[in-house]
Amino acid sequence: MRTLDRYVIRSFLSSALMLFAAIMALRIVADLFFNMDEFLEDNETFAELIRHISTYYGYQSLMYFSELGGTIIVMAAAFTLARMNHTNELTAMLASGVSLHRVIVPMVVLSMLMGGLIVVDRELLIPPNAAKLVRARDEARELAEFPVNLTTDSNNTIWWSPLYEPATRTMRAPILTIRNTKRQRLASAVAGGVAQPATFAGFRRTVKDVPATLTGWDMTAVALSRSTLSAQPWENTPTVEKIHTRVGPVQLLAKAKQRALEHNIAVPPDEQIPSVSGIPPVRDPHYDMMIATRSPANVDELVLGPVTPGRADRDGRLNRPVFTFLVDTGQNQPASGQILGIFHATSATWVPGDTANKSYWKLENGRFFYPSDLNADDLVLRQSSRWLDLMSTAELTRLLKVGRIPDQATAILAKHLRFADPINNLVMLLLALPFILSRERNIKASATLSVLMVGSYFAFVHACRLVGLPPLLAAFLPIVLFGTVAAVMLDAVKT
Repeated sequence: MRTLDRYVIRSFLSSALMLFAAIMALRIVADLFFNMDEFLEDNETFAELIRHISTYYGYQSLMYFSELGGTIIVMAAAFTLARMNHTNELTAMLASGVSLHRVIVPMVVLSMLMGGLIVVDRELLIPPNAAKLVRARDEARELAEFPVNLTTDSNNTIWWSPLYEPATRTMRAPILTIRNTKRQRLASAVAGGVAQPATFAGFRRTVKDVPATLTGWDMTAVALSRSTLSAQPWENTPTVEKIHTRVGPVQLLAKAKQRALEHNIAVPPDEQIPSVSGIPPVRDPHYDMMIATRSPANVDELVLGPVTPGRADRDGRLNRPVFTFLVDTGQNQPASGQILGIFHATSATWVPGDTANKSYWKLENGRFFYPSDLNADDLVLRQSSRWLDLMSTAELTRLLKVGRIPDQATAILAKHLRFADPINNLVMLLLALPFILSRERNIKASATLSVLMVGSYFAFVHACRLVGLPPLLAAFLPIVLFGTVAAVMLDAVKT
C-alpha cells in the first residue's frame, strides 16, 4: 500500500468516525427532544429513566445506522476531498503526476467495505432484535398488550385473538381458521383458555412427511370442528375433555397383539394381559384420527380393566395419549396429509357408550397443540408498519415462498432493495465526487452542486418506490440512470 493510500484512508476514516458520532448523536437528541414526554409517562426514578432511555436508543441505533449509513459515507468522502482541495493537497498530487481518479480509489473501496457493515447490521443484528425495535418509547421494559388481528401462518391458517400478552407470550381465547393450500376452510379451533408457544415431541410418528418434533402453540379449553365444505361434519366435536372414537382398549390391544405376532412374540389370552407397552399407532378412519402415545416403549401405555364375560368391550386407561386429527383422506387411505390439530393429555380413561358413536376417551389435563411456524416474535413484529424492514433477506424470502405476506408486491420490493441499497450508496458517492474534485469552482459552489445532485438522486429513488412501478424496476431504475450519469461525470473530471 502506497503512502498516499494510507494518508487518504486515514483522512477518510477519521472523517467518517467524526460524522458518525455527530449524526447519530444529533438523531438521538432530536428524537429525545420531541418525545421526552413519552419517556416520562411511567413516573420512574432518575436512574430508571436514564436506563430506560439508554436501552431504547441503544437498540434504535441499529436502525439509525442502517438508515443513515449511506449518508455518512457520502459526507465523509465529500468532507475529506473538500478539505484536501481547500488545502491545495489535490493540486500537489496532480503536480506530482498522480491522477485524481487514483486518489479516490481508496475512498471508493473503503466506502464499499463500510456499505458491507450496513448489510451486516441489517442482516445479522437487526433481525434478532426486531421485537425490541418495535417497542414504543414508553415500553422499554415490556411491550403493551395488543390484539392478534387475522394473522396467517405458512399453513394458511388464520389466527385471531382479542389479546396477546408479550410479557408472558400468552394469547387469550384464540380462534383458528384452518385452511388448505387453496385457502379453503377445513376446520376451526376455538379456545376458551390461552395459547402459548411450545414444542411437541416424544410421540411416535403417525403421519407421513411430518417431523417427529413440531413447533407451534399449546392451548387449553379447545374444541375442534370440521368444516362442512371439506368433509362430513363429525357427529361429536373433539375437545380437551373428551375424544369420541370407535377405537377403544379392545382395538388397541388387538393392534398390539398383531404387532407381537409379526415379531414372533407369544401372546397370552386376553384375561392374562393387564397392561400393554409399545402400542403402535392406530387409525380411526371414521374421524380420520390417529391414536398414539408419548410414553416410552418400556412403560405401560395401556392399562386394561378385567375381562367381563359376555361383554365385548373392556375398560382401560391410556397414559400420555396423543390424538392426531387429519384432513379427511378417505376410509381406505393411509394416514397422511395436513394436521388439523393434536389433542394430548396426562392420561385418558375409556368411557364406553350404548353405541359406537357415544364411546369416548375422557382426558385428564387435556390440551390442544397446533403446529405452526407463527411464533411470538412474529406477532410482536407485525405490530410495526416497518416489519418487513426488520426481517433478514432469508426470512423475507421464506415468507414470500410460503405466501405469508398479504402485500406481495411490497415484500418483493423490500427484498430487491436489500440488494439495491448498497449500490445506491455507492452511486450517491460517485455522483458527489465529480463536483468536489472540480477545480473550476470554489468549495461552497462545489458543495452546493454536490448536495443538489445527491438530493435529486435521493428524491428520484423514493419517487420510483412510491409511484407504483414494478418492484424490480422501482429498485434498480435509479441505479441504471444515475449510475450512467455518475460514470460520465467522473470521466469528464480533469485529472
